[in-house]
Amino acid sequence: MEELLDGKNRLYLRLAATATAVFPRMREFVELLHAAGHPMAVASGSSRAASEPRSRRRRP
Repeated sequence: MEELLDGKNRLYLRLAATATAVFPRMREFVELLHAAGHPMAVASGSSRAASEPRSRRRRP
């Protein structure tokens, strides 16, 4: 069972890192908030491993 869950998690992390998109104009909104000095946090139902790589990506 542990092996099956590990495999599922690996596949999910790969999918989360390559096939998810930021909501339209959300990156611009967050950058405006940041530039104005507003404190921010990330809330997600995903694990940190799934959330963090996407949140650290820069604008193409």
